[in-house]
Amino acid sequence: MKKAVCIILALAVLMTCCVIGVSAKCTISDELRGQMDAAADDVTIRVNIWVNSVTMTEDELHQRAMTDAGFKNWEFDKLTSAQMNQYISARRKIESSLEQESCQRFIESFGLEEESINYTIATCINANLTKAQIEAAMDHPLVNAIYYDSQGELPNAMPTESASSYRSKFEDYCDRQFFGAEVLRYKELYQHKDKNGETDWVLINGFTNGEIPALLNTIIGNRVILLGSCGIPFDSNYGVYDVKNDTFVDAQSAAHGGYADFVKVFDELGGGRLIGDLDRDNELSVIDVTIIQRCEVNIREYPADNEIKADDGLWRYSVKYYSDFDRDGERTILDATRLQRYLIS
Repeated sequence: MKKAVCIILALAVLMTCCVIGVSAKCTISDELRGQMDAAADDVTIRVNIWVNSVTMTEDELHQRAMTDAGFKNWEFDKLTSAQMNQYISARRKIESSLEQESCQRFIESFGLEEESINYTIATCINANLTKAQIEAAMDHPLVNAIYYDSQGELPNAMPTESASSYRSKFEDYCDRQFFGAEVLRYKELYQHKDKNGETDWVLINGFTNGEIPALLNTIIGNRVILLGSCGIPFDSNYGVYDVKNDTFVDAQSAAHGGYADFVKVFDELGGGRLIGDLDRDNELSVIDVTIIQRCEVNIREYPADNEIKADDGLWRYSVKYYSDFDRDGERTILDATRLQRYLIS
């Protein structure tokens, strides 16, 4: 048995080495690349640096907003419209604080001098950088994208595929289908391209004031969304805009609706916690496979947070553990096998 376990662990290490790759540089616009090619080495270029928001899961953001607004989590489905506005206001303050923190973290870790910064807005830093500094910033883990600034209007969204180019359609849809419901949140997390390079579907996180939301714990793809809302227009606030058919689809339906790559995209970008993510790094990897294997042969104990505790909300699934990747309601070595196959595919 010990020999078999050693072989399994050795294979796991090898798979880890194969999975780990070289991270790509961030997005850089063609216009900025042209400016860099034309500029001398000591000349500075005015750029917009878009940084990642400090990580906070949707569950953590919800709980923090409820606390800051003065409510208990179990009261969420009982909030009045006025109280809901308090909750939304608290969320926006937290998000704004996280955005400022992201900018400050980049400025400090990159060593960006104060005199080179023109302004910061949301998660965008406008600064004057040399070509060498731009190249270095492209490799920085906090940077999403860098764009040349022609000193026009202040940016309000990162000008990439994740920009909110379909917000007006979302607003029109909610207005028509839900009796004038006002959009309180809209964010595009990802735009998927078909084989011709055209956008065919968009992953959206958004909700309205159309009704007082009830708590609805759910599973979308491989993610468990606890204390999500049963609101308008999407359960747990995640959905898809089907560009080809000009319609909106709930994310849970999209997971089974033939949208190419949807589950893997949602696994990477959605909220909640991944089924199979035993090391809590927000990714599925061979390390999680190894943990399940070691637990099943009694080399170690399952993590204390392995049990799914769907308190104060409807839970309609047989899944009881985050290690239950095959969702049969049990913890077995088959979960490691299925997770391994998923990673390979």
